[in-house]
Amino acid sequence: MNQRIADIVTTWSLGREVSRESDKFQIVSYGILLMIETIYKVIILMILGEIIGAFPETIAFLIGFSGLRKNAGGIHMRTSAGCMLSVMFLWIITILCSRVHILSWIYVILFFVTVVLVAIYAPCDTINNPIRDVKIRKKKKIYALIYVIILSTFAYYIGYLGFIPIQNTLVVAMALEGVTIIHKRKELQA
Repeated sequence: MNQRIADIVTTWSLGREVSRESDKFQIVSYGILLMIETIYKVIILMILGEIIGAFPETIAFLIGFSGLRKNAGGIHMRTSAGCMLSVMFLWIITILCSRVHILSWIYVILFFVTVVLVAIYAPCDTINNPIRDVKIRKKKKIYALIYVIILSTFAYYIGYLGFIPIQNTLVVAMALEGVTIIHKRKELQA
């Protein structure tokens, strides 16, 4: 169903003169498909967050996890359903952690562990998205490190203001994303 919608949108945006078998059509259609699947996953998480009374924490999870993932990358599931289940699993862990008291020194450890993981492993590339350009790799790593530092500082500040569940969510979500970038780097064939 999602693929059919992506193909319809691609045909509309590129015009009927572009063949469905062309590389251009396939690339655009794949990108649109990823956007559709991402949107419905976010909507499902937000609905679940509202149902269980954790809507602000769900938004914080999306900011912490997805924001860092944009530049740090991470492992991917083979199917959209597998992706949704893994994200839901990480979201549940984060929501549970948002409900407990986390000692300050644990925040510091989570922050440093996340920074070290990002510094060593980011960006995590995949076969479908190899990042061969050294300049792009360096830029993504720097952006990921800056993101962790800025969002961790923000989390500390809002925790100081009394928004402890949001603080917990941001810090734990980034730490979990940091774990997803751990990989044994295999040099991709040229």
